Amino acid sequence: MKNFAGRTAAITGAGGGIGRALAVGLAAAGANLALSDINPAGLADTAALLDGADITVTTTVSTSPTAIRSPPGPRRPPTTSGPCTWCSTTPA
Repeated sequence: MKNFAGRTAAITGAGGGIGRALAVGLAAAGANLALSDINPAGLADTAALLDGADITVTTTVSTSPTAIRSPPGPRRPPTTSGPCTWCSTTPA
């Protein structure tokens, strides 16, 4: 990974999985981090992993209903052959 010293990365889903791995990797590359997740305990665990790093880490627990709600129906990736059938830009 290249040097991200002096830059800031905003990472959603930082409470675990790929978001946590990305946070750890970017911290090692020197990036300051703005982390968010809907899981306060997972977010706190990620922040604890970054204690002692010479970077700035801020955390925000998302409580927005649209951030927590999954789209209705089966989840499948959008295709190039037509419109997405499960995603919407209209808030519910």
